[in-house]
Amino acid sequence: MDQFELLTRLAVALAVGLMVGLERGWQTRDDEPGKRVAGVRTFAISGLLGGIAAAVAIKTDAVVLGLMFLGFAAALTTFYWLDATATKNLSVTSLIAGLLTFALGAYAVLGDLPVAVAAAVAMTLLLLLREPLHRWVMSLKWEEIRAILILLAMTFLLLPILPNRTIDPWGALNPYEIWLFAILIAVISFAGYAAVRVFGDRLGVIAAAFAGGLASSTATTLTLARLGGQQKGSARLLAGGILIAGMVMIIRVGVLATLLNPQLLLPLAAPLGAAALVFASPPPFCCSAILPARGSISSSPTPCNWASH
Repeated sequence: MDQFELLTRLAVALAVGLMVGLERGWQTRDDEPGKRVAGVRTFAISGLLGGIAAAVAIKTDAVVLGLMFLGFAAALTTFYWLDATATKNLSVTSLIAGLLTFALGAYAVLGDLPVAVAAAVAMTLLLLLREPLHRWVMSLKWEEIRAILILLAMTFLLLPILPNRTIDPWGALNPYEIWLFAILIAVISFAGYAAVRVFGDRLGVIAAAFAGGLASSTATTLTLARLGGQQKGSARLLAGGILIAGMVMIIRVGVLATLLNPQLLLPLAAPLGAAALVFASPPPFCCSAILPARGSISSSPTPCNWASH
């Protein structure tokens, strides 16, 4: 690693600390100076310290980085313990953020810069969204928690162990791809449920249809069709959502094809435009379901209605 690259990586380590410190400093902006355990400067120095520790470890031994991290962790934990004893504040968020800032500063020197920056951004967003996340957790129902856990199990427990190859003589059945499609349907379904809760029946279905059309119009069609079979009174509204998903899918195909090969723009414009226009001009019964106050999804939907298919 030459000098310029090292300086660049140290600058990123410092920037990581500054970004986290800015958020932590803003959260404790009402505290008197000197009464905060760590603010903008402390977090910035923590990120830079992690970078310097990694640089020293490169020149000497990896054990140095581990020892410096342990020393930093012990010092930071001591100060937060003293603060918690005095203020009776038992939150350890800032302590964990400080340790992660040091680690990301070290990784900025030793690892991939985009990964270090992305992790720092993710941490800062989680810190900023404390109040909205707490309100969201308080508003969750047991059915919603169960649906989220099922989705996580489907994605991170079952999907990795399925063989990503065909298992039939005709080379058509791939368990990994089939289960991935099932996960996609479940994700679109749960997104639709969440959209209905946030935006209401009509706007929620429209938002879910647009998002589902970008991912998979087929999965969106299956989801909305099954929901329409369960709730007869909302069939018109859901049929309109299916048409919206189809229109978005056609537009998506045109955009992607044009980006990959601009020469396809003119040949595809007429057929894709006509198809999108057909989907965008649904029969009157669909329009009457989406626009006026007719047809609605059950006033107390559950995520299982959406995400258990």
